[in-house]
Amino acid sequence: MEAEAVIVTIGEPKGIDEIDAQVRALRQDMLAVSRARDADHARHLYQIGVADAVPEATEASLQVSEAALIGLGVAMGLVVASIHEKREEFRHELQQAAGGTRPAGETTGVRRKPSR
Repeated sequence: MEAEAVIVTIGEPKGIDEIDAQVRALRQDMLAVSRARDADHARHLYQIGVADAVPEATEASLQVSEAALIGLGVAMGLVVASIHEKREEFRHELQQAAGGTRPAGETTGVRRKPSR
């Protein structure tokens, strides 16, 4: 009950949903980051309160694009920045479609402890 976050990486959507629902029922304030099967599943996860949902298909496509661009000789810094920007665009679109209100360009809901 003292954990600050839960990260769900199992592959079964029903199991992902069940874990996230149980986490939300126990601790509304807990950071929840979950694997999602696809964009529809990610929207669902955002609707039930996860801070970040990572759709497998989207992430795989971004990684393939990154590998191809670097393999073609595009500067790594430019590729990484571009992929990061596209990932944030996808995340924002999914959150908005799920009824979220996080402003464009804001990063995930990852909360960090204040440094002492």
